[in-house]
Amino acid sequence: MNYINKLTYVSYDGFIEMDNLRNNYDSVLELDCKDITTEDKFWFYFGLYFNFPTRVDNWAAFSDWMRDLAFWDRNKSILIIFKNIDELFCRNLTLQSLAMSVFWEEVLPYWENEVIKVTSGSMQPRQFDVYCVMSQYDDF
Repeated sequence: MNYINKLTYVSYDGFIEMDNLRNNYDSVLELDCKDITTEDKFWFYFGLYFNFPTRVDNWAAFSDWMRDLAFWDRNKSILIIFKNIDELFCRNLTLQSLAMSVFWEEVLPYWENEVIKVTSGSMQPRQFDVYCVMSQYDDF
């Protein structure tokens, strides 16, 4: 199956109107970015949810585990929702950009089609989308 995986920024009000979005995915990770003040917390929450086999302590390791997921159910479609995205890393735009670039440049393209080449067909593409929701009173 062909997927076009996406990273989408949306206003709070726009996201509220998409309340049935979660029903289209097998697995939904919803994070409130107000609680994610450091990179370590970011990696911790993902490691906990996806049950990473080892602790993550850098972006390269995070990217590797997010592109592996062989230890996880291979057929699950994934939705990640970052609520209050503007609050991520205490509004540190450099770290926010870095985190989203890992998804945009590495994780999403991998699960869209690169996985077939890298695994010689032993793993298949999966739907994997990321929604970044602005704070309720800080819409863009």
